[in-house]
Amino acid sequence: LYSIIMPRAATGSSATKRAHNEDALPEGKTRDKKAFQSKLEKEKSEQADGLEFEDPVEDEFEKEEIIDGDASDAEMAAEEEDAAAAGGTAVYRPGVDKVEEGEELVLGDPTMYTMLHRAEVEWPCLSFDTIQDNLGASRKKYPMTCYVVAGTQADTAKNNKIVVMKWSHMYKTNKDGDDEEEEEDDDEDEQADVDAKMDFRMIKHENGCINRIRMMPSPPGMAGGSSSQIAATWCEDGTVSMWNIASQLASLDGRGVAETKPLLYTMKKHATEGYGMAWNPHSVGQFASADCDGNMYLWNPCEGGWEQSKLPKSHQGSIEDIMWKKAGTGAATTMATAGVDGTIRLWDMEGYSAKPGLTIMAHDTDVNVISWNPEVGDLLLSGADDGSFKVWDVRNTGHGPMANFKWHRDAVTSVDWYPYDETLLAVASADNTVSLWDMSVEADDDEVQGGQHLEGEEDYPAQMMFLHQGQTGVKEVKFHPQLPGVGWSVCELSLSVCPRHGVRALRDGVSREGG
Repeated sequence: LYSIIMPRAATGSSATKRAHNEDALPEGKTRDKKAFQSKLEKEKSEQADGLEFEDPVEDEFEKEEIIDGDASDAEMAAEEEDAAAAGGTAVYRPGVDKVEEGEELVLGDPTMYTMLHRAEVEWPCLSFDTIQDNLGASRKKYPMTCYVVAGTQADTAKNNKIVVMKWSHMYKTNKDGDDEEEEEDDDEDEQADVDAKMDFRMIKHENGCINRIRMMPSPPGMAGGSSSQIAATWCEDGTVSMWNIASQLASLDGRGVAETKPLLYTMKKHATEGYGMAWNPHSVGQFASADCDGNMYLWNPCEGGWEQSKLPKSHQGSIEDIMWKKAGTGAATTMATAGVDGTIRLWDMEGYSAKPGLTIMAHDTDVNVISWNPEVGDLLLSGADDGSFKVWDVRNTGHGPMANFKWHRDAVTSVDWYPYDETLLAVASADNTVSLWDMSVEADDDEVQGGQHLEGEEDYPAQMMFLHQGQTGVKEVKFHPQLPGVGWSVCELSLSVCPRHGVRALRDGVSREGG
């Protein structure tokens, strides 16, 4: 199952750099990006000058007050307080609360989403990736169109497929609270009841289940328009293969017939299966793959395919994830790896050689996933088997992580930074939830101490903006790089697109009501 997830705030006219409108935060929360940026400067300063660490919370900053001017939101807040006082409503806490007899679990309220679409494929998928297209960057106009590729886990090896999908006619599924920019086009509202479409083409992958799939980034100015669109697959039989899916994409757009044999290249040097794989976004065709024995290969393109060089072994056990740095100093030659030994290793990939550098003792359990911040290049996000995730400034790891949250009740399976705001991120977990977080948000102590609150609300950190539920076995979550505010999640049964009231979902969308 695939889900498209979309915070309402990211659809506003100010969403390009600021993903939050003024009505996006409820009472009791303030968004303090100055404090977040100041903390980064402190980390950088400590690295350069060896200064003693100071807690940025003690510093005084001019906070940006978020005032909720929406009368309907104020009314809803009042209703919540009345319900809480009457004992009729409580915030549902996954993994903690049980739905008792006479209670109803209100889950996945569609009014919490600007756009929510779901689709099922024939077999479960462990992994998917978005595909760059030539329809434009930062697209906010409805209906939306995008392209996705996924790999299956079928009952037998011969039934496995690479699924190339086109999602189109994606209108808003909830029109309440439209932003002014969206109200300009009346035709959009007239067509809002049109069903979304998901067209697909399938490629046989008969050598086994696909552990992970990743699309090669297109060169600048050629997104979606190049003659090759290459997808890499990690197979359970230990092979890593490259596929040109350009003809499948063209076929989805009505341009030609899908090629039946798109396989370009297969590498068989790994002795066992793996999950770690990543393309270098700064060097066309450069790639890395790592297996469950801790062996890793650097791939460099050559005539007729790729040549691989084995890298020094640096992890004790499996390498679970690989990620090339996206921005900042040394981005083109810096790579990070995450292992079951609880460490993250940074690599200097200068030229055709590579050597491991900094080691971060990141978690007490397996580090499952990592993600580099696309705007603040030295920020690295990690997720672990114990349900925790952390934010690291790799310039100064001696004082520990910048942020450390252990909220999820099961392993973190995927993490991703929002490409339009350096403080926003998404976390997927095996507890069947996807959470959205804002690292710049702080609780207002005066508001927290005063007023009434729903039972269980205290278990949700101030930084958590939204909780998406309703999927089983969530494997990956990604923000779409060309559609601000649009996110995807894939689970064992289906794939979903796009949350609306990104903050209010914690208060309204996941509640437990007496019936």
